[in-house]
Parts: sequence; structure tokens; C-alpha cells
Amino acid sequence: LFVGVMLTTQPEFITGIEDVKEAKSNAFGAMGMFLGTFLLSLIGLARGSRSDEKETDSGMESGYQLASVNTSQFVSSRYD
Repeated sequence: LFVGVMLTTQPEFITGIEDVKEAKSNAFGAMGMFLGTFLLSLIGLARGSRSDEKETDSGMESGYQLASVNTSQFVSSRYD
């Protein structure tokens, strides 16, 4: 967005540009591609989180219990 606005309002401050119209078009096109990709990724994350909620509500974890292990044999102090 910044590059596109700069090319629109003050193209003389950006050096090395031969065709300002093409550079402006490319800058706004790149911004559009970024926003499209970003929105698609947000939609994918939202859909993925909804499907994860459905999988966890299946009741499979109701009988789950951690094994009881004597952790004192694994715990050490930095002063040992």
C-alpha cells in the first residue's frame, strides 16, 4: 500500500522506476495478492478450528487418565 501510494502521489522520490504506471499497477497487484492470500489463510484457520472442536467433542477423552509415576526420581536440583 505504501509503495502504491508513494508512486501515485510522489513518484520522483522512488528512484530506478522507468515506467511509473506499470510500477504502480504491480504494487497494487502485489498488495491484492497478499490480502487475498491472507484472507484465505484466515478462512482456513477458522474452518480448521471449527472442525477441531467437532472432533474433540466426540467424548473420546472421558476415560483418559495420566499414568501415576513417582516423579521424585526424575526431579533434580541444580545444587545436586
